[in-house]
Amino acid sequence: RTRVAGAGLRLMGPSRDIALALLAKSVRADSRVDAEESVEGTETRSGAAVGASSPSEHQTAETSATAKSGARAKPSSKSSKSNKSGNAKTVTTPKETKATPTTPSTSAPSSSGKKRTTSEKLKTFLKKKSSIPEIGRRDRTSVGGCGGGGGGWHSHNTKQPPKRYAEFWPRASVEQGLSDGSLRLGKIRVSAHHAHEAFVSVAGVPHDVKFEGFDARNRTFDGDTVVFAIDPVQFWPKLDDNKWNTPARVDGGCAGGRAKQRQRRRAAKAAAAGEVLDDKDTGVSDIARGMGDMTAHAVADDDEDGDDDDDDDDDDDDDDDDDSETSGIHNTRSPSSPATKLLADAARSGGVNGVPLRPVGRVVAVHELSPRRDIVVGYLDYHDADEKTHAKETGKYVAIRFFPSDPKLPTMFVNTKDAPPEVKAAAVSFEDMDTLRKHLVLAQVRTWPAGSSHPTCVVHEVLGDAQDLETATAALIAEHGILGADDFSEEAMRCLPYVPMSRDLATGKQTKKWTIPHDEKAKRRDFTKTRVVSIDPPTARDLDDALHCEVLPDGTLLVGVHIADVSHFVEPNTALDDEARQRGTSTYLTQKVMPMLPRLLCEDLCSLNPGVERLTFSAEWEMTADGEVLSEWFGRGVIRSCAKLDYGTAQQVIDAINAGGTGVEALCEAVKSGLDKSVNGPVMVDLNADGESRWDPAAVARAVGGLNRAARAMRRARFAGGALRLDQTKLLFELDKATGSPISTFPYVTREANHLVEEFMLLANAAAARLVSRAFPNKALLRCHPPPNEIKLEELAQFAREQGLNVDVSSAKVLHDSLVRLKQSNADAYEITQLLATLPMQLARYFCTGTQDLETWGHYALCAPRYTHFTSPIRRYPDVCVHRQIAAALDAGFAPVGYGGGILGEGNDGGGETEKVSKSQKALAAQCADRHGLFDSETLKDVASHCNERKLAAKAVQDGSSHAFLCAYLRANPRVVCGIVRAAGKKYLRVFIPAFGCEARVEVDGLRHVTSCGNGGGVTITFEPTAGEEDLAIAVSHTVPKDARRKAMRNTRGLQGPFLNCSEAQHEALAVLEQETMDGTTSTSGPSTSGDVFNCGVAPGTLPTTIKPIQRVCLLLGAHFPERAKPEMTATLLLRNPLNATR
Repeated sequence: RTRVAGAGLRLMGPSRDIALALLAKSVRADSRVDAEESVEGTETRSGAAVGASSPSEHQTAETSATAKSGARAKPSSKSSKSNKSGNAKTVTTPKETKATPTTPSTSAPSSSGKKRTTSEKLKTFLKKKSSIPEIGRRDRTSVGGCGGGGGGWHSHNTKQPPKRYAEFWPRASVEQGLSDGSLRLGKIRVSAHHAHEAFVSVAGVPHDVKFEGFDARNRTFDGDTVVFAIDPVQFWPKLDDNKWNTPARVDGGCAGGRAKQRQRRRAAKAAAAGEVLDDKDTGVSDIARGMGDMTAHAVADDDEDGDDDDDDDDDDDDDDDDDSETSGIHNTRSPSSPATKLLADAARSGGVNGVPLRPVGRVVAVHELSPRRDIVVGYLDYHDADEKTHAKETGKYVAIRFFPSDPKLPTMFVNTKDAPPEVKAAAVSFEDMDTLRKHLVLAQVRTWPAGSSHPTCVVHEVLGDAQDLETATAALIAEHGILGADDFSEEAMRCLPYVPMSRDLATGKQTKKWTIPHDEKAKRRDFTKTRVVSIDPPTARDLDDALHCEVLPDGTLLVGVHIADVSHFVEPNTALDDEARQRGTSTYLTQKVMPMLPRLLCEDLCSLNPGVERLTFSAEWEMTADGEVLSEWFGRGVIRSCAKLDYGTAQQVIDAINAGGTGVEALCEAVKSGLDKSVNGPVMVDLNADGESRWDPAAVARAVGGLNRAARAMRRARFAGGALRLDQTKLLFELDKATGSPISTFPYVTREANHLVEEFMLLANAAAARLVSRAFPNKALLRCHPPPNEIKLEELAQFAREQGLNVDVSSAKVLHDSLVRLKQSNADAYEITQLLATLPMQLARYFCTGTQDLETWGHYALCAPRYTHFTSPIRRYPDVCVHRQIAAALDAGFAPVGYGGGILGEGNDGGGETEKVSKSQKALAAQCADRHGLFDSETLKDVASHCNERKLAAKAVQDGSSHAFLCAYLRANPRVVCGIVRAAGKKYLRVFIPAFGCEARVEVDGLRHVTSCGNGGGVTITFEPTAGEEDLAIAVSHTVPKDARRKAMRNTRGLQGPFLNCSEAQHEALAVLEQETMDGTTSTSGPSTSGDVFNCGVAPGTLPTTIKPIQRVCLLLGAHFPERAKPEMTATLLLRNPLNATR
């Protein structure tokens, strides 16, 4: 059967002309035609797309493939000749350079040019670009069980290796497709739970494009920037359908590589029902039929051996919510283009009766390789148990495999040629392998030919025992390419200023002391006579912000925000600037910090420590006592801070003032406590005897009170104007000083003092955004936050309706108001609803104003029309860029505008764009931009993208470190906690644990002695023991035969003890915890209830019981460090044992 392109266009109405125009550019191709000029072998990250196999000439009709199961489309004669002559032709490309955001290129910035670990072996290894040939046998089974596809095993030329995957398209065809819009670019995200599923976001389309099956992914890695084609709309499945209902194409192909099985299954089902399957009824609307030929797709030859995991879970709920951070920004069509709007309409309501559809597609080339290929953390072992047994019995060489600890990455062959000695030894010795398999290793991906089911990697370092906490930390740092304080290059360190030795008059000690040059000080506004204080966490050493507050004679406030002037020390286009840009951000682990700048800068010269003069960029506002801004000033300054307060001390001052006091006593007590220690505590003050100190406890307390009153009013106005806040619990740990192991954990408490600082930092960031976007409308670095995902937001609303909760999701303001009311009326429901409210939220990201439409510049959660990061240049590179832009804007004569509304802006002109800029000022701004080394628009776009990626990496390391330390703590100290059920099914529960701010999966299915069944949105658990009291007596008797006793012990496993399905070790831990509760050594995490023997806020369950969402359950938390995975927290549902009469 032949389907003529354009059929059904008459049904499109007004969209017909657009569709016809786009149809003329549509690509229809057979992916098996031979390659023209391929650059696959170079694996370059810069330049054009990686490609190999070519589509044929662009066609406007699609012919059907043979109906025979497993058959292949007949190749063209051109393809046959090429295959007989060997591999596809390749084109020689220039040697890869270290592409960084400073170097404009046709692709996103590369991170390959930067060293990615502290290991010297790794530094040397990553410089090698030579291709190492693949070793190991070819396997007809793809990663995760997917069979052949793509090029297929049924090649017509038996002299060539069979093709497991389709070859990539050649450069010329890819460039043509990107140019005419039939192909798109995007960053691929692989599901952590279903590795055969991957997604790419398309700006303007409400649902991600899905690549279903390994064939559709085609040898890509999570994080690759790929070139992809979207299938015609009539082949899109319903959004909520599983993949077995995905419509098959006429040629038998589909995105998942199992079209024929699905087609036969549907046909069999229809035949059994006595129905006739109409090929024309694809279950899409008229507009979707009309759009069918607008999308491009190279028809590959799928075979029978696709993946057969029929789980219908959608990856939208997985931990891949970084789509807004980096995905979609590379696409060649803007969200406002007609083609994208039509695709968006089809995705929203393209199905019959307006049903939403899931866009599907296929990867045709790789544009940029993910940095994740450079460093992969995992384990070495034999492929399966049979190979392990063979190695043990024979002692002969058996190929080993690399198993990444990240489930998004595929299993790999291992090339042992350049491997460390222990890896080479393990390859030929079962005993050595048995030891090595318990260790974490670092590897680098080298090749993945189309004929291989797995990529090949090279192992370059063995990190250590996977059970060790330090090994887990080292793996996190290496996996995400985080560099430490000792890894700065010599070139970068030579950029630091000279700091002479100076004699301390008070102590007589020689110390290094840097002073501000007189000519530099003369250029700046002098704030050294102003009483400036900083408020930071107690352990902070990089103090990059400070505040001052003075009361003017008319009662108004003069408030200043002072930010460390890092750009004075980090000059553009220097080795230090390159290093800071490559790192992008400081990374905060549980036990240490990996700084963006050398310690001399971040802890000394740039840190706004009390008692020393420091350079700043400062913003000053005249405002009413209630925070209404009357005027605004921006400029360079010099300050001398009089005190460093921690949040706790500032809160004590606020509490005292709220109670009618002055706060002076609390401040003096904190200062005295700090001075009594050999090392200053959280509070440090300027007590220098040079007569220049501005330290005055009474004046500082009044300043804190004035700042807090204004901040409180500003916060109230911000939320009234439409802002949204979703809090997440952050864990802190107390570590053993000798071993570094966690000995206790507690949540970080956010208080009004935190909000005080936050409000003024938000105000300063918004002011900076208005200034730079007006001065440089095409190359300002801003930060936007897109609106939430529509589908997930509706899921939140549906959950609220099902639970009888009054939650309005129509805007950020009403959602915030709903959460505030819910917190007051139902604390447990608030915890779950707030958790669910975070799922639809996209991530904020940096962007260059010249590469994004004006209407997308806003920040959804803050309800700010313009926003950027300006207040933390010591730890964030984008702030350094914004400082340079502010300096250039000030030199060009730009002054603040649009400040009347604070962070919300003034009316519809939140950024002050209506203020006209003269041609002469524009010319002056261009000159100042060059003088201050500002990036051009394209380079700044790359810098923003790189900083987005580094920020995500730093967050992943921070979260991973916290999780590893929590697991280490729970492994040594099991805890009974109260959990709140988010979702309840017959297989498992999703439970939120407020005490630790995390979620746990609690298994229900498979538990011994109980049965579970769904019950109206919940699960009912009943007691059905497989043994009785007689068996329990036999199991502990020493007079019965040994065989009978062993049988009874097996049958009563999980029945022995006061709680069901708890091991002996767990019962011992529970007994200790209950005794501690009776002794009063453990504290409650909620109001005590009847039977709450652990004082955790809920009693252990009794059977039968029905568990539903927003219900409390009692859990025993523990942890283990598995051999082939990252540390895991375990959660056991505590249920009373009905057969145990002693409790």
